[in-house]
Amino acid sequence: QDPTPGHVPPPQTKSRPPASPVSEMPKREREEATAQCDLSKAKVVGETKWLKLETLTYTDEKGVERGWDRCVRTTKTKEEASDGVLVITTLKNAESSSASSSASSSSSDQLILVKQFRPAINSYTLEFPAGLVDAGETDEEAALRELKEECGYVGIATGKSFPLPLSPGMSNESITAVTIEVDLALPENQNPIQKLDEGEFCQVVKLAKKTLLAELQRLASEGVQVACDLYCFAQGLALAQQG
Repeated sequence: QDPTPGHVPPPQTKSRPPASPVSEMPKREREEATAQCDLSKAKVVGETKWLKLETLTYTDEKGVERGWDRCVRTTKTKEEASDGVLVITTLKNAESSSASSSASSSSSDQLILVKQFRPAINSYTLEFPAGLVDAGETDEEAALRELKEECGYVGIATGKSFPLPLSPGMSNESITAVTIEVDLALPENQNPIQKLDEGEFCQVVKLAKKTLLAELQRLASEGVQVACDLYCFAQGLALAQQG
């Protein structure tokens, strides 16, 4: 039995000729064997205002029909579209943000992060700023809006990723990572004010890239759960520094 949490028994396995194990197939046939899922046949088995639980039926690489459960956001409009954005924000001129400082003076780049309570895991987390994309918004517009709401800063979007699945074993939720540069020397970023929604609480945390991994390890030892994407980002920076 497949131990994966999302696996469910197939609704009814259709009668098929016995399939040879993939390892026994000719090389060309193995390369062409692909799994398929007809999402139009998804059955909704539970739904709230924000989430749906669906049961899917798919065919694996051996031609066996199987079942799978997944969670879907009710706000998702297209299967291939990102549900939300993740904001990778770099703060420039962190040491020259006072009126008496020169905006050109050098400083180590920083990241802006948010600490917030997540009921689903009953814990505080440290994450990149993030949020859902509203109807009619581009990914960049959503990222700039979320940054202003959660952290109070304004910036310039400098790039974005393709849609990235968050937990493909359980959900079709995906996000687009948007990079934003914030110049702290600008007047509008001197005294940032959050514009949080009712019931939303975020604490802004600024950490230097150079010591990010060590700071995350420290916070984790204090009971803060570090988001997976943030840890991977920090690990990548640390590996790059090792050269």
